[in-house]
Amino acid sequence: MFASLFTWILFPSGFYSQEVFLAQGTVPRGIAKTLEDAQIVQSGFALRAIIKLRGTAGALVPGDYLFDKKQSVFKVASRITNGDFGIDQKRVTIPEGFTNEQIANIIRAEFSDFDKDTFLLQAEGKQGYLFPETYYFLTTSTVDIIGKLTDSFDYHVRALQAEALSNGKDWDDIVTMASLLEEEADTVEDYKIISGILWKRLLIGMALQVDVAPITYKMRGLPIQPLSNPGLVTLEAALHPTETKYFFYLTGKDGLMHYAVTFDEHKKNIATYLR
Repeated sequence: MFASLFTWILFPSGFYSQEVFLAQGTVPRGIAKTLEDAQIVQSGFALRAIIKLRGTAGALVPGDYLFDKKQSVFKVASRITNGDFGIDQKRVTIPEGFTNEQIANIIRAEFSDFDKDTFLLQAEGKQGYLFPETYYFLTTSTVDIIGKLTDSFDYHVRALQAEALSNGKDWDDIVTMASLLEEEADTVEDYKIISGILWKRLLIGMALQVDVAPITYKMRGLPIQPLSNPGLVTLEAALHPTETKYFFYLTGKDGLMHYAVTFDEHKKNIATYLR
């Protein structure tokens, strides 16, 4: 009886050859469920237990895995913690705050046959919603690449998006604000303070006056779409701004952020830290 149970846990019962994508940042529980649903392992619980016992829970390697034959749960655990994809693929890292154009240039540098023009056409309207992280690409198919970037975005932001919607906030506005913040600061604290300043300017009808988007010096309100593809830090800052008395800010030649309540104070900061 025990031998039969062990064999049942060890190998999947309904295996079929397939490729499975494991996204960057997915927790062991999520990966185990993905592999169990795909019938790569019989028991997701057993897979998690093996990973935990090996002490490799924090070393899961994302990417596309080819499972072309039935393997034990021990072998599957070994493969996903060692990046044994079973198929050649290229590693591409997309930084936070990159535009679709910049993303296309990075991918084009890795894949000589990548169709940049088609990518930009198919990604039109998706800027802001292509998640910046490290990917492993098997193919230059623009549909597949965009699908991975958007799926990764949906996975990483679902908690933030749910929180925004439950609080009556417009999620698209949050993403657009985050894209502005990407170019405005370098630290979590400053991202949140500037987020509070920009939301406050919007509330009183003041122009945002963000250098990364000159049009914000003339128009009121947020840009009509995100200016880049923000990461989690700025998305969180856009959703969780720090309330302060400040209305103005600048980055000085000293590399530090300097804040002001009034425009007169801001002018003094300009004279002191930028000239």
